[in-house]
Amino acid sequence: MKMTHTRLVTVALAASLFLTSCSGSSGDGNDPANSTTGTVMLLLTDKPTDDLSEINVGIEGAILIGGNDVDGQQVLYELEPGEQVQIHNILDLQHFNTPIALADVQPGIYTKLRLLISNIGLVDLDGNPLQNVALPANGKIDLLDPSGIEILPGRTLV
Repeated sequence: MKMTHTRLVTVALAASLFLTSCSGSSGDGNDPANSTTGTVMLLLTDKPTDDLSEINVGIEGAILIGGNDVDGQQVLYELEPGEQVQIHNILDLQHFNTPIALADVQPGIYTKLRLLISNIGLVDLDGNPLQNVALPANGKIDLLDPSGIEILPGRTLV
C-alpha cells in the first residue's frame, strides 16, 4: 500500500506541473531585446484522482538543472531561513493554478526541474488521513525533459 501511494503522489506531482513557452518581458523593466536573463514562472495545478480527497504537498524549493553556467543550476524558489512551508492541496486546483515561483534565470537549455518536497499528506475519500506516507526519492522529485527546457533572454517561460 505504501508503494502504491508513493507512486500515486509522484505521478500526481509530475502531472500537476506544466511548462509552456510564451512571450513576455525579462522581469527587470528593460527592453527584452537587450535583456541578459529570462524569466521562469512555475505554476502548480491539478491532476485529478478518484482515489483520494486531498493531496497536500509542502514545497521547499524548485531548481532548474542543466544550464550553461558553472554549476548548471538555477534556483527558482527556496524557503528563506525561518520561513514556513506553504502546504498546497493540489486537488483543490482543478481548473486553476497557483504560482509557486517567479525568477529571473540565466538563458540556456535545462533538462531537469527538481522540486524539493518537505511533506505529503494524503486523505482518503472518507476524510481519513493516510498514515506513514513516505516522501518519494527523499523529497526530490525530478521532472525530466531530455530535449531541454529552453530559457531565452528577454522571454518568459510559464
